[in-house]
Amino acid sequence: MKYNSYDIEDFLLDPDFIDWVKEPDEEKSSFFHDWLLTNPDNLREALLAKEMLLKLRAEKLSPSEEEFEESLLKILSHKNQESNRHSERDVKTNTVTRKQPIWKWISVAASVILCGWFLWSVDKEQELAKAPAPVWITKQVPFGKKLIITLPDKSKIRLNSGSSVSYQKAFTANRQVRLLNGEAFFEVRKMNGTPFTVQSGDMTITVVGTSFNVRSFSDEDEIQVAVMTGKVITANSPEKDNSFVAHLTPNEVIRYEKNTGNYTKKHVPNLNIPWKNNTILFKDASLKHVLSELERWYGYSFEIPKEQKDLPGRINGEYKGKSLAEVLDGLVFSMKFDYRIDHKNKKVFLSKRR
Repeated sequence: MKYNSYDIEDFLLDPDFIDWVKEPDEEKSSFFHDWLLTNPDNLREALLAKEMLLKLRAEKLSPSEEEFEESLLKILSHKNQESNRHSERDVKTNTVTRKQPIWKWISVAASVILCGWFLWSVDKEQELAKAPAPVWITKQVPFGKKLIITLPDKSKIRLNSGSSVSYQKAFTANRQVRLLNGEAFFEVRKMNGTPFTVQSGDMTITVVGTSFNVRSFSDEDEIQVAVMTGKVITANSPEKDNSFVAHLTPNEVIRYEKNTGNYTKKHVPNLNIPWKNNTILFKDASLKHVLSELERWYGYSFEIPKEQKDLPGRINGEYKGKSLAEVLDGLVFSMKFDYRIDHKNKKVFLSKRR
């Protein structure tokens, strides 16, 4: 397929690609989204070209003749060099070259495409200027609670305790959600090939129709994305030195370190999302992580003597549908500490056994 060898300039000059960006329909979107998901080698170039087209602004759409010619020459410089190489070969074989007509044809074609894009963009900018600003809705779940949200396109979000999310009241050309803090499980419906985007910190998750979990608590050092069905594209900010684009398929998990920008991806057989099934799961967890999880889950704060905050050992356990007292009973057996629950003030006091 021709797109497999494209660079940014090729995408910017391709009529089908431009047509998809400016007026996506179900057939075009289905084709390009399938191609993006299955061809990671030049995905970055395609996304950058699309971003360049989408970010054109009205003040940039009325260039002077000199500015237009300069931009056009820059975009076509790669084509010009290639044309020159062909011409040199023609001269060596004493063949009459047609370099100038070819170049003129390319320039005319590119000019028509770019001018058409400029005119369309001006119209689109005017339409957007008249359109009302999108209304964003924010939902926040307190500790000890969970929430199911149905989005305008009938996709669903399950919000874990202590989580918050923001989404547009009405979806138009784009379906955008911001996971502001916490953990959420998404069940995304297909909608005429329109992508569904989740923004969490500087990470972007893009899908068409799939189910996946995102964990991004502000007090944790990483963002975790786990895919149950379908395909997912994850990417961090292209402005970072170690920017990346990673594809995920079912039973794959990516962990992205917020501070360093590094990530790891691995396959997890029989992947499940415990919290979605009302289950708390600890695997080699620290006491700090366990207490943070229990605070969010049950809405009780924990107090522990300062000298005992860093109790040694790692904690393992699985608790499905258990009360706070039942979970603590299981933990005290392995960690050897005592607890007292103050239900009136929703506090738990821990103390090390003597």
